[in-house]
Amino acid sequence: MVDSHPPASPELRARELLRRLGEPSPEERYALNDVDAELARDALATLLRDCFRRSGDAEVFEALVALVRAPLEQRVRRRLRWLGPQLDPDEILQDALVNVFRYPDRFAPERPGAFRAWSTTIVDNTIRRRLRPARG
Repeated sequence: MVDSHPPASPELRARELLRRLGEPSPEERYALNDVDAELARDALATLLRDCFRRSGDAEVFEALVALVRAPLEQRVRRRLRWLGPQLDPDEILQDALVNVFRYPDRFAPERPGAFRAWSTTIVDNTIRRRLRPARG
């Protein structure tokens, strides 16, 4: 039997996961009303990151990656646009996601856009590390 339902969007899956785990919605946590889609997505990513920081739950991290992969990839490509082909955007993205996973305690979820700011810093630092000359 073929499932006729389209797959849930990353946003919907993230909201359902947070609700199942007893976490607040972005609207509840940050008192958001009538915000644009980008801020709502940022707040959702911030809540997922904070939930992962506290729980270490792999399913939460997977939901976070599904939600932020495309916008994070766009940020990587924008930052690399001026550097030419010397760095691979896919490698930078992968390194950035690994660092998002590795440093859960270095995240402060006070603002709805906290994940965007934090992950942008991680992307920038990843690029800087890759541009440093190898020390031999």
